Amino acid sequence: MNPYEPSAFGELVTDGRTGQIGMFMGVWTGLVQLWTLRGGAEWSVPPEWITEGPTVLEAKLRERNRDSHLTGAHLR
Repeated sequence: MNPYEPSAFGELVTDGRTGQIGMFMGVWTGLVQLWTLRGGAEWSVPPEWITEGPTVLEAKLRERNRDSHLTGAHLR
């Protein structure tokens, strides 16, 4: 099976090793460069671990749900 190949700068993809969603920034030294949705440090992923990402709406919902669990908002 061939790895997923992002088609556009900024496309959402998933790091198959961690499940983390990132924005495609390009390929450098054979590794896919991803940027977090909230900004921060880029990280590198071997191309064989890249899978298609969620839609923007799905990604925002995941972030909101993650935040509510981190802050305890779901307990109120």
